[in-house]
Amino acid sequence: TYADIFSEGLALISYSDMAGDVIYYKYIDKTGNMIIAVKGGTPSVYANFSDGVALMIDAESKYFFINKTGSPISADRYEFAEQFSDGLASVCNEGKCGYIDNTGKVVIPLNYVAASPFFNGFATVTILSEAGNEISQIIDKTGKVLGSY
Repeated sequence: TYADIFSEGLALISYSDMAGDVIYYKYIDKTGNMIIAVKGGTPSVYANFSDGVALMIDAESKYFFINKTGSPISADRYEFAEQFSDGLASVCNEGKCGYIDNTGKVVIPLNYVAASPFFNGFATVTILSEAGNEISQIIDKTGKVLGSY
């Protein structure tokens, strides 16, 4: 049995069946009532709720997000994703990364080779130059480049 910290009023707990073969996950509120029984996925290492959603991993090791009712925020699945930070989450597919909002809408296109989480309105992304060199850039939440290094 495992219990995580509370985040946005919910905490993830896990427990196994009597044989220890199957692990179950659910989110509880501060009174111990089950709020969400996790179905169709396993919580990622970023299982806490942030900006109203939690990051999950499906049976094919694809990342997706659920809302506080346990429903996926969209049908999209990603090869990699980060927890929401500053209202956006970094997601990657086919070697390209970008950002989605907490409804699942792509708000900054998947045009980067790497995309870090936003912090105080800014994030670091990486692009490839024409020569194939990696260039890091600082962007704002609209995707505007504020500087390169």
